[in-house]
Amino acid sequence: NAQLPSARLWSVFPLGGSPGNSLEVKVRGTDLEVGYGLFFSHPGITAEAIYLPDNPFRKKNAPVPNQFLVHIDSSVPEGRYEIRAFGALGISNPRLFMVSRLPRQADVKAGENFESAGILTIDSLGDAVAEKLKIHHYRFDAKKGDRLIIQCWAERIDSKMDATLILADSNEREMMRSDNVNGLDPLIDFTVPISDSYCLKVFDTLFQGGEDYFYRISIHSGPYVDFIHPPGPTESQAVQSDLFGRNLNGSQRT
Repeated sequence: NAQLPSARLWSVFPLGGSPGNSLEVKVRGTDLEVGYGLFFSHPGITAEAIYLPDNPFRKKNAPVPNQFLVHIDSSVPEGRYEIRAFGALGISNPRLFMVSRLPRQADVKAGENFESAGILTIDSLGDAVAEKLKIHHYRFDAKKGDRLIIQCWAERIDSKMDATLILADSNEREMMRSDNVNGLDPLIDFTVPISDSYCLKVFDTLFQGGEDYFYRISIHSGPYVDFIHPPGPTESQAVQSDLFGRNLNGSQRT
């Protein structure tokens, strides 16, 4: 066939950011021309190229391949937004980019056991890529009586990963296990029995891995809505709905 190839976007990393912040994003794809750009489904999210330092042996204002500085306006609400690449070969397929109120820990790295586990703080999140035949370990400190919502985003952000979560104590004894709560994505509702360090294990159910098996892990003590009833108003008519979820006591209507 004589037609030109189509631009294809495979993944973006990190998987998202927070309103009012900027972050460097690396994208992966095929047939993406040099000098291409990114655009998002929300006008408050924009991207600009990152340029290499001036060098007499290199073209002036040469962009860093596949890397962009993404700006998220403070007015952008939480949610999942489409990201596309565009260039000489047209517009690519969409991928998903998350905007979350929880701060992202850019320096957290998963370990192979409890001693080398990456340190996660409560009310934060981290991004990672699953490795084949490996279990990622994270560690966090929690106080007795806290109710924590621990969840993994994978299928919901177009990852190939079928994630499993295991929560263990400081001796790595399994306490809770979860998968397939939100589609294929797991969620753990954990009320802390004693103040201690806890271990969180993350892996693909079939122990697959690679660049297409990315995920986002979050731990927070805030409200979590499972569903509302009735699900919405009819046309031109307001309706009062009941919220069903976790950690909703003391929550305010917004």
